[in-house]
Amino acid sequence: MSGGDQGHEEHGDGSHGDSHDAHGHGEALGPIDLRAWGALIVGSAAGLLVAAAIYLSTTAA
Repeated sequence: MSGGDQGHEEHGDGSHGDSHDAHGHGEALGPIDLRAWGALIVGSAAGLLVAAAIYLSTTAA
């Protein structure tokens, strides 16, 4: 087995033709991870609050 074929043997005979259906390209991505998106939103809001606090503390006279 050569170095380029190591991770692809589980998909069949190892041929690298034009068909990519074995990799699942035509299927849906799956369920939405609400906890991850929620963490992104909460983290972004917290970062904006910190940035606003730093801005106000450095510009207030």
